[in-house]
Amino acid sequence: MTRLAIITALLLATGCSRQGGDNEAKPNSATSAKVSPQVYGVESGTVVLESTTTVPFFAGKNAVSKTVETRRFTDWGRHEIHESETTQTNPTTKTTTTTKHTYIYDGLLQISLDHEKQTGDQTLLQTRTGVTIDMDSLIQAEGKQGAKKYLERHGMELLPDEEVAGVLCQVIRGKAGKNNETVMWSHKGILLKTETRVKLKSSGNWRVNTSTTATSFKHGVAHPPEVFAVPKGFKLSAPMTQQERMKAAQDALRQLR
Repeated sequence: MTRLAIITALLLATGCSRQGGDNEAKPNSATSAKVSPQVYGVESGTVVLESTTTVPFFAGKNAVSKTVETRRFTDWGRHEIHESETTQTNPTTKTTTTTKHTYIYDGLLQISLDHEKQTGDQTLLQTRTGVTIDMDSLIQAEGKQGAKKYLERHGMELLPDEEVAGVLCQVIRGKAGKNNETVMWSHKGILLKTETRVKLKSSGNWRVNTSTTATSFKHGVAHPPEVFAVPKGFKLSAPMTQQERMKAAQDALRQLR
């Protein structure tokens, strides 16, 4: 497994799977939940995250986007919904655009909703995991020095625990080559803070920066089933595996050439 693949896997706190056709559809909870493992070490909760991304534009100006996202989950993360709103500002025209995104997870089924088109893409995920590395098991299997070398071998470093949103978090720094660095703060598999930096090869400077921090984390929240339902009026596509969706995207790109 490559460094980038492992670091990317650590960042994935979500999964994919769904059933339905071109008409209105409902998640098949019974099927997807059976094959989905426990995702988090917390049974239920609500997390509110605020994110800022800064990207170099031109003439020393930066394009900035800000996102507020609410994540709700139950059944140890097997059922989850991410609802976010992103505002982007053009540094030249000073105009702003706002987009809304929703992802629903039902076991190993992910539904990505397009609010403008009132449609939803269904993707069947191979797995869903939280972001916490089980250091106890790793140390037991490899020993302390072996565990440290394992992390180093995959471009990762375990940092001292820190508190985020009122809970103690495991902190991991990961690097994919010399130009990408991500630090992740997680509590029992739940990602509560990330800082990502990308170095531009042309200047050698860290220029693209993304910072996401949980402003609120409440566990033990009783979410009713309707919280995770697809809103009325949305048309869901037939479910596809990740490989099938990637091939479909590649085919669409070829048609544009």
